[in-house]
This record gives sequence, structure tokens and C-alpha cells, in this order.
Amino acid sequence: MSKEPYPACQKLNVVRNDKAILLCFLEWLEENNLKICRSVSAAGYFPVYSPEKLLMEYFGIDEVQLEEERQKILKEQRKLNKEKT
Repeated sequence: MSKEPYPACQKLNVVRNDKAILLCFLEWLEENNLKICRSVSAAGYFPVYSPEKLLMEYFGIDEVQLEEERQKILKEQRKLNKEKT
């Protein structure tokens, strides 16, 4: 069994449809002036501003790792394209 070379990309691909549905819901909340907030103390809350970031956290996808994998894929593809010309 071979190890997945891009685990964060693979994970995102698996949850892509669920993420899209949830993102639509979160955008609907924003359009209706509703906010999801985090509790910071017994007396206060602060809004979670990025639906995308919230979903990445929910699905357990490391955004830094995902971006690194995307850059690696681009670099490899550019190398392949250069070899073909």
C-alpha cells in the first residue's frame, strides 16, 4: 500500500461536497446578519469571521499543510510541463 503523497489535499477532496453545503449555510447566516461566536469568558464572545477557516478546522484540515501541498503540486506540474516542451 502506497502512502498518499498529499494527505491534506486528499482529505479536502473527500469532504468537498459536505464542505460546499456547509459553506452555503454559513454564508446564509452572514446574509441574515447571524454570527457564529466563540466564548472567550463567562461574560464575552467574539465572532468567528471566516466560514472557510471554520470549516477547515471542523474537517481537521491543516491550512498551512494544504497550501504547502498545493505549491508542491504546482512545482511538479511546472517541471512536467517544462520537460514536455
